[in-house]
Amino acid sequence: MPVPPLLKSTVRSLAVIPLTLVLAFPSAAVSEERSPTAIADAVQKKNFSLAAQLIHEGVEVNATQADGMSALHWASLHDDSATVVNLISAGAKVSKATRFGITPLTIACQNGSQPIVELLLSQGADPNTKRDGDESALATASRTGKVGAVKALIQSGADIDSKDHRGQTPLMWAAAEGNTDVVNALLQHNANQAEMLDSGFTALTFAIRQGHINVVKALLTEDVDINATMSRKGAAKGKGNSRMSPLMLAVENGHFELALMLLQAGADPNDDRTGFAPLHALSWVRKPEIGDNQRGNPPPTWIWQFIESELRRRPSRTRCRHQFTQTKQWRRTPTDLSQRRNPFPMCSLDRGPPLHAGTAGTWG
Repeated sequence: MPVPPLLKSTVRSLAVIPLTLVLAFPSAAVSEERSPTAIADAVQKKNFSLAAQLIHEGVEVNATQADGMSALHWASLHDDSATVVNLISAGAKVSKATRFGITPLTIACQNGSQPIVELLLSQGADPNTKRDGDESALATASRTGKVGAVKALIQSGADIDSKDHRGQTPLMWAAAEGNTDVVNALLQHNANQAEMLDSGFTALTFAIRQGHINVVKALLTEDVDINATMSRKGAAKGKGNSRMSPLMLAVENGHFELALMLLQAGADPNDDRTGFAPLHALSWVRKPEIGDNQRGNPPPTWIWQFIESELRRRPSRTRCRHQFTQTKQWRRTPTDLSQRRNPFPMCSLDRGPPLHAGTAGTWG
């Protein structure tokens, strides 16, 4: 039976379609390898063998993706030293920034990768490069806590007291994060720990607020006033100033071991410039991660040590002075405050040595 002419034409058309599709749409692999961002895409996906092949073929190694990420950025992020070396050898720009101002050096500092940091610096990367927010590479490395990267930046001429848009320095970042080795390295190169934010915070007070005892020990040099209070820059006298001492800051944040260390270093246990002395604060402070319950109460052993310190140094100053309203001023003892908060464990301590005449035996 003869085939109708119309059917023959249809069969011939269908036979041509696959060939047409192949010619019009090459394979995904070929398309990816030959795309403008092929090498950046390959390194992003950790396809380092493909990246090496593309470098050998002579593709443009500085091609960037939509956000400005290049192959060198991705190699630094993935901490692949071999690919970083190959890219730099092929002409990759070590100081090229993304649309958000991020350089390969910043990424390496974020990773704390000393080998890649040293490699980029040796090839001309700017040790004082900054990212968004004016955070320097040294500040990033200090926050990360890898001392090798920090030392490499310092040796290459990084500004050790560089400030971000909030005035925060590398030393402040290291102190706040509890990176003791980095703090010591910065201090050895004369980092200025007297730098103060508008809020009154310094590297020392950041470390105290976070409870980093070893960092505090490193920062307590002979020229540091352990009883200096925090104050906002430019605030009028008596307005906007917390008058918070290092000891009070430690107690208020529930860092009792650190508070005792400050006492041993010479902090005044009777400092009541905030309106309360540290002993008063102990009556209401609770460990924030536990809450207001039996486990969250300050341990009686710490309270006893504070009481003994009070009695040993200046037993007469134990009442607080604090104005709660514009016209009325009233006086409260640590025992009074502890009763308002919770009758245990502090109120029960009054059965022991008296705090001062007037409260002894109040509760029994």
